[in-house]
Amino acid sequence: MKVYEVILIFTVLFSFIIFFRKILMYRSSRRKEVVVRLGRKGLFPFMLKISSGHIMVYGKTGMGKSNTAKVLVSELSKRIPVLILDWAGEHNLPNFKVVEPGINFSINPLEPYCREEHIDFLVDLFGDSFNFTEPQRYLFRTALKNTFTKIRNPVLSDVLEELLSIPPRSYYDHEIKMAIIRRLKPLTEGLIGKALNTRASSDIGEIFSKNIIINLGRFRNVRIKKLFLLIILKMLYDYSVMKRGIVDKLLHCTLIEEAWATIPYRRLDEYPSIGERIFAELRKYGECIIGVSQSLSETAWSIAKNSEIIIIHRMFPKDIEVLGIKEKLPDVNELKVGEAYIITTSSISKVKIRKY
Repeated sequence: MKVYEVILIFTVLFSFIIFFRKILMYRSSRRKEVVVRLGRKGLFPFMLKISSGHIMVYGKTGMGKSNTAKVLVSELSKRIPVLILDWAGEHNLPNFKVVEPGINFSINPLEPYCREEHIDFLVDLFGDSFNFTEPQRYLFRTALKNTFTKIRNPVLSDVLEELLSIPPRSYYDHEIKMAIIRRLKPLTEGLIGKALNTRASSDIGEIFSKNIIINLGRFRNVRIKKLFLLIILKMLYDYSVMKRGIVDKLLHCTLIEEAWATIPYRRLDEYPSIGERIFAELRKYGECIIGVSQSLSETAWSIAKNSEIIIIHRMFPKDIEVLGIKEKLPDVNELKVGEAYIITTSSISKVKIRKY
């Protein structure tokens, strides 16, 4: 075979691949999923269909998790709005607006979209973030109920004042109250106070309808980051219920790095965290959450079990035992940087993820 014939064959083949990709993209725009070019499988492009449902990305440090997440959100952002909850302040994608909590972005965590069960949500949000004991949760709930009864649009400083006004019946009650106050007081001061202790939230509709990066790296305290992230997820849930309703089409994507902070591991006999419960509910409202973590053992077992897509970079074989497919990933501990197994409900593919 002559050189020009080989060139002609490869040109025709490449044109066919491009044409086929355009057909897939057109068809996906008319259906409920979005098709993205994630990398290549062997010599051919690997196209991944993404629908409402969640994606988990796992792997050791330095194996390509962050690059995979960037490829996914950069492709999805061309078709649907994407929200990036940037844990360390490392993202700066060209078609995204970056907002800085306490600078040009603030939220009132007490502001309800729907008052039904709002107080219970808040108790779980703050309780999970600050590891409240049951007596602390009870007192915090009492303070919230009293505050909402007295003030139409309260802020965190109002809850603090209400807590201070509750007379302790014993030294033990006093210690419970002061433990809550010590956790809440910093939320009303400095940069954190500007971000959380405000009566009017920034335009939440814009946050959930455009390509946005929220820089959580502004906060140094891990508990504050976790709380802020959970509040955003709770607002996303409220917004989805009120504005979207239950749909079977992909409408929005949210990227969560360090997913262990939002959906931490739990034993089977433990009650799901507020983050895990929100994860489970959001998929019904056209949401795709992309979670990134180093190991399956760091996150709740139900998340991996119920994800639509799991992407696994290099890991120890024992870390994937929860999936029950250890024998199908024989070289998972030998994957090169950027290589990953893509696990869907119907297939397992070894893919070289393209560089962002």
